[in-house]
Amino acid sequence: MTIGFVAGLEVTLNVRDFFFTQKQLRGSLMGDRRDLEWGLAQVQSGTIRPVLDRVLPLSEAAAAHQLLAASALRGNIFLDPWA
Repeated sequence: MTIGFVAGLEVTLNVRDFFFTQKQLRGSLMGDRRDLEWGLAQVQSGTIRPVLDRVLPLSEAAAAHQLLAASALRGNIFLDPWA
């Protein structure tokens, strides 16, 4: 589950669903703009190489979700909106 703060900081959850389906909820902080700029600089310099399995046009987003669900990847999928 991914939650953003666009709709606000409070949310109502039915915890019964978590118990009966053994779901988990985890929190994380993505960092700030400085962290993003540092990460992009590392990729541009070649220090960090993203692991891409394939690049698909955005129009094939449904196929990308099927690949993810089937665990048929050895890396990430990049959906290219300009392809």
